[in-house]
Amino acid sequence: MTPWVEHTFCYTERLIQVAGFAAVIVTIWINTAVLRQSVKAREQKTGADNRTQCWTRYIWAEDLRMSNSARHRILGWSHLNILSVGALTTDELQRVPPEGSLF
Repeated sequence: MTPWVEHTFCYTERLIQVAGFAAVIVTIWINTAVLRQSVKAREQKTGADNRTQCWTRYIWAEDLRMSNSARHRILGWSHLNILSVGALTTDELQRVPPEGSLF
């Protein structure tokens, strides 16, 4: 082999090594971005599920509060009080009127 051919092979080998390293870096970068997006999507889904669960409980407590039975009304008010200070509470639920008020 001539020195020129050996020199060309050496540079080609170095170029392949650098390209391989760059491909690994790009793959890690893309996987990190996908992982971040996945975590963000999971957080959004969990938040939406929590809000749905809270509203379901709120509607149930309101149905109890509007009942004809005094025991059910007391139970409904107690559940509304619990929901108003819970971790799932939204701003709307924190505006629950105090017990005995009409509005």
